[in-house]
Amino acid sequence: MKSRRNLITAVRDNQLKGLYYVEGKDFEVDFYDEVNSRLIQVTLASDKVEVREIKGILKANELLRVKELVVITHGIEGKEEREGKEIKNDSNL
Repeated sequence: MKSRRNLITAVRDNQLKGLYYVEGKDFEVDFYDEVNSRLIQVTLASDKVEVREIKGILKANELLRVKELVVITHGIEGKEEREGKEIKNDSNL
């Protein structure tokens, strides 16, 4: 968890080549990859966390209208649809 926070802080502080942290009034997304037009959430596997992370990525997508939504979670692969949007689950991105 600490390394994830360190990476997010580095992105926030440096705004690395089109990679941004997104924060709204009631949501946050770990990464907005402007170059590849995608939002990326990184999380540990947990039902409660998953709901929060999915909600955040969907709200950010309403504002940014990206091409790809990705949730990186250890040991979970595949795709799912939420609110009419496809979300890719990846543990190897």
